Amino acid sequence: MDSCGAASVRLLRLSLQRNGSAVRYMSSPTNLSEKARLVSPVLRAEGTGGRSSVSGIIATVFGSTGFLGRYVVSQLGRIGSTVFVAWRGDELDNRHLKVMGDLGQINPIQIEARDINSLRRSIAGSNVVINLIGKWYDTRYYSLEDVNIGVAETIARLASLEQVEHFIHVSALPAYSKANSEYPEDRWSRSKIEGERLVRQAFPRATIFRPADIWGMEDRFLARIATSLSRLGFVPVVQGGKSRTQPVWVDDVARAIVSSVRNPESTAGKTYELFGPRVLTRREVVEFVADSTKRELNLLNLPLPIAKVVMRLTGMRLPLVNPSPLFTESDAVREASDVIASSILSSGEEREALGTFDDLDIIPHDLLSDLGRNTLRQYRKGGDRSSLFYVD
Repeated sequence: MDSCGAASVRLLRLSLQRNGSAVRYMSSPTNLSEKARLVSPVLRAEGTGGRSSVSGIIATVFGSTGFLGRYVVSQLGRIGSTVFVAWRGDELDNRHLKVMGDLGQINPIQIEARDINSLRRSIAGSNVVINLIGKWYDTRYYSLEDVNIGVAETIARLASLEQVEHFIHVSALPAYSKANSEYPEDRWSRSKIEGERLVRQAFPRATIFRPADIWGMEDRFLARIATSLSRLGFVPVVQGGKSRTQPVWVDDVARAIVSSVRNPESTAGKTYELFGPRVLTRREVVEFVADSTKRELNLLNLPLPIAKVVMRLTGMRLPLVNPSPLFTESDAVREASDVIASSILSSGEEREALGTFDDLDIIPHDLLSDLGRNTLRQYRKGGDRSSLFYVD
């Protein structure tokens, strides 16, 4: 960020603190004995609750330019929050976020994950920090562990040092195999679990969300199936697609996060599993995608050992040849495992007490609905508007 941009951010933060919108505490709320110090933003709110109101929320969102990030920023912006959207790379990647709030409410701030000063500058003055940063595969400068573990822990520690009132970390519902129901086999899920552990250690009162496979516009879950059908003519399925999943809509996840932001006193220190209302097999998901896109259903069944070898190759990121891998080795293991609520997976066994959508008064949407079909409309054979020529 240039000096003018940095100065503007500092002035904005000072003005917010002077007018009372930014309430800061002298001691860190990460201490379990200080639960009562967490104050709902509702007590600081002004106006009728729309985008031109003041919600009392000053949030820094890491991962704001990603798939889930844009929905979270939109949910925060529409209630009148001041949002600092942390970004790296191309400045054009964050411009679509500016219109999600009223004038001056959405403020891009440039960061670099290995630059502690830039991270701390983006956090200072906020009363809530939301970490959505995650990675599916290794890239040139960052590995899975660098991002899902290292960056997550760093942000949590800085939030604690800056005495941020509330910290939210988005992890993922791990993939547990039948042979090992305690620890996932794939590298991606292991990195998520380790990231959770270190975040909880650095910020004990953090709220952690574990969403299942997320679907929505421009997602990865449905898009890679539809892309495979359109480009390759088939979809690889592991172990016959018999494993189970509970897909959850991206906007439901965003609503859950914002619900926690607005009610920190009731969600701090808790872990929530976010999953859809229906348990589906992987094969059923592929059948739904094929039917919704009006494409022929062709499945390439791969045993897990072969799938791991094949997807290890397809998961290698090559900037010119394969810039965004659709299938990785971790995907092979996850697709052979159940990614469902632990209450279903444990078959009555005792597990840690976890919150769900019910605890947040949110009713999740079903993938097998018109909403799910409309999400896939852009992949239809013949184009987006080709539905005019089909009889469902």
